[in-house]
Amino acid sequence: MNTFHFHLSDDEGWRIEIPGLPELTGVGSQRCLLPQLGSGPFSDNNGGGYFSRADYIEIVEYTQARHITVIPEIDMPAHARAAVKDARAFVTPRVAVNFWDTLYWGGFDSASDWAQKGYDMVICSPDYLYLDFPSEVNPQERGYYWGTRFSDERKIFAFAPDNLPQNAETSTDRDGNAFSAKSAKPWTGAYGLSAQLWSETVRTDPQMEYMIYPRLFAVAERSWHRASWELDYRAGREFIGGQTRQVDRHALLQGWQRFASLLGQRELAKLDKAGIAYRLPVPGAKVVAGVLAMNVALPGVTMEYSLDNGTHWLRYDAAQPPQVSGALQVRSVSADGLRSSRVESL
Repeated sequence: MNTFHFHLSDDEGWRIEIPGLPELTGVGSQRCLLPQLGSGPFSDNNGGGYFSRADYIEIVEYTQARHITVIPEIDMPAHARAAVKDARAFVTPRVAVNFWDTLYWGGFDSASDWAQKGYDMVICSPDYLYLDFPSEVNPQERGYYWGTRFSDERKIFAFAPDNLPQNAETSTDRDGNAFSAKSAKPWTGAYGLSAQLWSETVRTDPQMEYMIYPRLFAVAERSWHRASWELDYRAGREFIGGQTRQVDRHALLQGWQRFASLLGQRELAKLDKAGIAYRLPVPGAKVVAGVLAMNVALPGVTMEYSLDNGTHWLRYDAAQPPQVSGALQVRSVSADGLRSSRVESL
């Protein structure tokens, strides 16, 4: 982590000044596609503009002072319509590739094609690492769903970035169906992970923070730590969702329970102190024989219920579950009591 992925070019615009090639910014910095998101090929909106050389130097100095590594990206040859003329190639001994393929659409196999070309593979798989997808399958949760219906902390925690076929055992495709994965190709290993929040529908800082946190903790865990249940890649080994049992599910469950407890009981309070508007998990709840049963994905998060349509809230105690009747609502609450989750009605 502590890395700033600086995306400097795309179809919509060229965003960095290159001395000697003024056309790149003079023309290419204004949107060259049909108007999107309220902007077009004009300079009087938020869709145009570029970073000057001085801007770039200032950003690098700012990040270096905070021990953040800047990784500039010029998107070539794809997404290059804003580049209005050819530029000289930049020679470098190492080149990293951001791998965008969805796993269940063949990404578990095509990743090896790029690795064999000698590139450093940065895994960015949409079905695990796109943070603009919802955290939960619910119409009240914002986000796209073309690549997956949801990606919550538990799903990201179970991601095996260095053995992509393995994920067929622990996940499903976009429609919730099992899939199989096998690659006969050699695999040299992932260089790292990159989580993305495509922010064209994000309008405020709280909305951004809601989508990023606390899922980013799970991304960091998979980036920094290889768990015992992450199997070595072996060419030709097949994983079939719902059938094969090669992943140690017990070790995976134990690892998740420990991680979730630390997140709920320790790390979220740090986000509260930092003033970050992270997403609180919505409790699961049901009434059995008149008794309310509730749980929450991140142990330690306070759960509450209301019997009067949210006018008053009562703290839920799992040791003494309450007798209830009629309509009720549930939610979770931050440790400082200042924020709550989305309310769900039973």
